[in-house]
Amino acid sequence: MAFDAVAVLVMALFAFYINRNVRVSGLYMDDLYLWSCYGEQSFKEFVFPAGSTRFRPVFWMAAYVELAAIGTKLNLIVPINLIILTLITAYCYFFMVRLSKSRCLSFVASIAIIASTFSYYDVSQLLGLLESLSMFFALLMCIKLFIYKEEKKEVNYILAVISYLLVCFTHERYMVLIPMFYYVLIVMKDRKKLNYMLPAIVLIFVILSRYAVTGTLLPAGTGGTKVEETFTLMGFWSSIKCEIKYLLGFNAGPEYLCGLEWQYVSRYVKAMVYMGICLLTALAVMFLIRLYTCIRKKGAVVYALFDEIYFAGFIIGCVAASSVTIRVEMRWIYTSFVFLLFIIAYAYGFIRKYSCGRTSKAALICAVTLCVLFISENIYYRGYWGRIYLFPNQERYNSLADVTYGKYGEEIFGKDIYIIGNSYEMSEFTGETFFKIFDPDRNAEGTHVYHVDDVTEIPMEDNVIILREDPENNAFAEVR
Repeated sequence: MAFDAVAVLVMALFAFYINRNVRVSGLYMDDLYLWSCYGEQSFKEFVFPAGSTRFRPVFWMAAYVELAAIGTKLNLIVPINLIILTLITAYCYFFMVRLSKSRCLSFVASIAIIASTFSYYDVSQLLGLLESLSMFFALLMCIKLFIYKEEKKEVNYILAVISYLLVCFTHERYMVLIPMFYYVLIVMKDRKKLNYMLPAIVLIFVILSRYAVTGTLLPAGTGGTKVEETFTLMGFWSSIKCEIKYLLGFNAGPEYLCGLEWQYVSRYVKAMVYMGICLLTALAVMFLIRLYTCIRKKGAVVYALFDEIYFAGFIIGCVAASSVTIRVEMRWIYTSFVFLLFIIAYAYGFIRKYSCGRTSKAALICAVTLCVLFISENIYYRGYWGRIYLFPNQERYNSLADVTYGKYGEEIFGKDIYIIGNSYEMSEFTGETFFKIFDPDRNAEGTHVYHVDDVTEIPMEDNVIILREDPENNAFAEVR
């Protein structure tokens, strides 16, 4: 339909508009390390690295293709991320139309996906591809498994199993979603033995593959930690509560992880969050009332309960999997947020199907208003992205790229770059690797970075570029 085409176009325009100030012109930390592996390894070594603490061949293959396509044009990273996000959102839009039978609600919910503050990593980092791909495969598994339950076509079940394999080899935390296969098979009273065996075979294959490469059965924790060393039940429960708060609209983490702690959030936004909780509760009550009034239609009651539990199961799996490590990062909640929108869309679709016009309209107003509140809250939270741990460093290295390669182009190669001060604590690895990105030959031969305390330590030669740290503007400035 024409409306669908316009809706997807508006999603794309909105994605680019709301992220118009996000850019990447220089790489650092994990992004720089990923590029260094690409720049120094063969395709086989990059996709199947020996001795790695993680095994993500699907992501690494996709990253290799993206890096090969981008070349030295780092400014393409954000647009590519936004295109991927728009395509994922469009896919979710069509599924929510199926659930809700409302293009209006599905469109507003899709805008909420794009506006979400949880998207900060997916949008702004080269490694955002990791989060976007894993989210897509998890959503694809959910959608295809749901359609299999509805239509009973084996091809959808096979696609769900393939999606599970792909998501496990993209990000290991999604291995926990395997119970959803058995939930659906039990609900359907499916007696095909092969259908019960396939997910287990995939999981065993994933575990054995990971063990062969990493030498461990447990996934690695965040920040170089090991789950088996840092996991505690108290910490696990605390992280679960934190993620639930995030889903409801509370900025539940410290500033360096969420941008703005809840205690400092505007009272108007706090009011929106509490109003959103009230609307979510109201929608749930309408859903339950409709279930109660449909008791004589047993089939309707059963399938509705099973379906809402189905989507909730994906949220539970995602929340539990991302709560086992030392902290909660907002990017890990993005997939759970989309599943929450699926629950809202489904609840409205059920109410609409079994209600009179007045009740249906009330439910639609409730659901759409809830999504509008999500959009408003998240646009506000986005204003504080600059305080999240990765953005200050990204801004600095964007600046370093701007005043060097951005100004001199390939003339930068072979020069000695002196930086007065080292309060940014640039690592030796960063100094050695940063400028290689801009060289089509990937070596930036003869380009060296030195840190000095004073300009008098710098030789006055033609092949020298002198920079200084500019902490006031979180940047680098050229001296000569």
